Amino acid sequence: MKLYTALLAILPLVSAQICDEGSQLVCYGKPGGESQNINLDDLEYAAWEFRRLSEDGPAFWTMPANITKRGCDEWMMFEIGTVLALAKHTNNRITSSVSFDDIADTIDGGPEATPEQREKAIMGCGENGGQLLVQVKPDNPAYQTEKYKATGGTPKDILIKIVRAPGSL
Repeated sequence: MKLYTALLAILPLVSAQICDEGSQLVCYGKPGGESQNINLDDLEYAAWEFRRLSEDGPAFWTMPANITKRGCDEWMMFEIGTVLALAKHTNNRITSSVSFDDIADTIDGGPEATPEQREKAIMGCGENGGQLLVQVKPDNPAYQTEKYKATGGTPKDILIKIVRAPGSL
């Protein structure tokens, strides 16, 4: 009976899931995927919008731990033109929180990105759209602020997906 009780106590931990989709850039429209026909100006604007939201100080996308949920949360971030930006929590055992600036850089490679940096970002997928784990810069001072510490988050385990906005079909 004690073993059974102990097993019941850990079941919520067992049902918590890690949804590992890898840390590498995945472009849709390649073998195994369907092109999303994204307007690249809309994608540029999406990255700009994330940076704009940080103009008055660090801003973060936070996804709370949910250890009793099966599967991993996927939330809509926003829709701009042909772009629907989604965030997927790849480890619902922890609270994950990443800066909007790191999300923007994951999308376009950075405000002063070289062609090589843009190619390694979701922008490198072109009109196909794609997904990439947020490329966190651990030395980003935003992660040392009281505002960030108040999120209780760890700067990892959020995947950004860029797909075609349903309203733009």
